[in-house]
Amino acid sequence: MLSNPPPDADRAGGGGASLDLQRDPPPRLIWRLALPAIIGLSANALYQTVDIMFLGWLGTEAISAVSQVFPILILLAAVGEGIAIGTASYAARMLGAGHLERADETATTGFVLAVVIGIGVSGLTFWQIDGVLHIFGVTEAALPLARDYLRIALCGYTLLLLQIFGDFLAISEGNTRFSMWVLIVAFGINAVLDPIFIFTLDMGVSGAAAATLVAQMTAAAIYIGYFVAGMGRLNIAPRFARMRGAVLGEIAALGIPAALATMFTALAFALVYSTAGRFGDNAVAGIGITLRLFTLGALPVFGFCLGARAVLGHAAGAGDSARVIEAVRFMLLVTFGFCAAYSLVILSFAPSILALFTDAPEVAAIGERAAYACFLFFAFFGAHVVLLTFLQSTGKAVLAGLLLLAPQGYFLMPGLLLLPPLWGLDGLLASQLIAAGLTALLSASMLAWQLGALKRQSAPIVSSGLAMTHSLRLHPHPAAAPPPSPTREPLRRTTSVRLPGEG
Repeated sequence: MLSNPPPDADRAGGGGASLDLQRDPPPRLIWRLALPAIIGLSANALYQTVDIMFLGWLGTEAISAVSQVFPILILLAAVGEGIAIGTASYAARMLGAGHLERADETATTGFVLAVVIGIGVSGLTFWQIDGVLHIFGVTEAALPLARDYLRIALCGYTLLLLQIFGDFLAISEGNTRFSMWVLIVAFGINAVLDPIFIFTLDMGVSGAAAATLVAQMTAAAIYIGYFVAGMGRLNIAPRFARMRGAVLGEIAALGIPAALATMFTALAFALVYSTAGRFGDNAVAGIGITLRLFTLGALPVFGFCLGARAVLGHAAGAGDSARVIEAVRFMLLVTFGFCAAYSLVILSFAPSILALFTDAPEVAAIGERAAYACFLFFAFFGAHVVLLTFLQSTGKAVLAGLLLLAPQGYFLMPGLLLLPPLWGLDGLLASQLIAAGLTALLSASMLAWQLGALKRQSAPIVSSGLAMTHSLRLHPHPAAAPPPSPTREPLRRTTSVRLPGEG
């Protein structure tokens, strides 16, 4: 049961076992909170990978076209991510404070923003579609197929924003299981319809986009029903659509930086594909397959760390440095083991894995070389994400921003601009390898620094606890014991959270 039930406990969205975020062992907490997010994000990565697998049977041009559209889709999705992160954060804080109507107003405001911006951006992009494709460096050979794919993707752009929006809001109210099942259903629909649309109906590249569109329609419809029907803690209804400046400001304060970070990543992907395009569609296709394999391995790590955010945040807020250290060490152990195993599989069986995506020897050869560049340092990718999660959870925004821009920003961009003119395609791959190595070195150094600082912070707390124990032994009667300092708060406060849908 909840130790201190919030005023809105009747809108918790389901009963079940509770988790004490400051007393239960961090490994147990992290696994319970992270597992649904891992499964959901992995399903999301799988249906992107399945798309490329089926398109590989159409030839190199199809893979190249869709790979070059991918950065545009990331850039467009960044808008929804920004709206979702800003809305989910403020709505969660309002729920925690017991301001139920303000929470519903925030959720409804974010929903309206997603719909209005989705329609506006998709219409503008559709109107200037060829110009957008040229800006992102799409090659002339891939232009017709890329145009066909992007046109259908734009038809579902507003639905994509609603899917992202619903996913973040469900997670923000603790319903990671619901988010997981929605993403699994979307993956299943996409996987079933892909071969039907691509091959049976002979739609080719457009069929892959159409299958994704149907999956997005389904996911968006489920989320709309979930919030409108009040199945969770948040409600979306016309009576809450007030569009007040205070709420918009709160959404923008967190949403804009998050959107800009994702947009920066999209631009980095675009530069990679644009540079690869100088060496032909085989290079674009080979690198595109490898980057999808990278995404397939990265998203479970992000999902695991997403589940750990609450544990880190509550421990840091309680001033329990020892608990933060325990959680971070557990996260490092799990993510390093997964990333090392995943990279070992890719590097050991790269030819066989690439053969699942393409039967073109030239594409497979480039993809194999790209795999070494992307996965040689992948074992340390988990440390990068764990450190980033820790910095964001403890409010260290400057350091988090510095780390966030490292792999796709100031470590990658100079190499992409300088090395390909000197070494050709090898220069492009070398720039990715160097960026990964430098990011691993930076992450390891910052982790050692931050963990050292946490240990120093926990030392006075341990000493204070020992002194109090010694004092109590000298003065066993409560009346004789030295009184606690009135200005010092207790290190532990019982905080529990109920996971909706858990039995």
